[in-house]
Amino acid sequence: MRNFLAPRELLLAVPSVAALFFPIIISQAQAPVPRITAEIDNSQRTAIKGNHPPMARAEIDAGRVPAGTKLQGISVVFSRTAAQDADLEALIDAQQDPTSPLYHKWLTCLS
Repeated sequence: MRNFLAPRELLLAVPSVAALFFPIIISQAQAPVPRITAEIDNSQRTAIKGNHPPMARAEIDAGRVPAGTKLQGISVVFSRTAAQDADLEALIDAQQDPTSPLYHKWLTCLS
């Protein structure tokens, strides 16, 4: 017998990057606070210590990757703020509440 995730568990398993692709309007949601407030200036970059994996070392650098190279995978990890976590919990609760207009309005891929 297969185990299926309950809708609440499934939503908690969705990476936060999904929020970039699935606009959701929640009456309790707070307006996002802009984090980039000025034009990006490449001369003002700062290296963050501990930001590179141990295998990313200059002595094993093979140089530039050819332009036609296809990546087999890439990982991007985002962290939610406390307010975003609260909004996600409010959405999940609303989706489980039969009196809510968001009841059973699950996230779907737009195609």
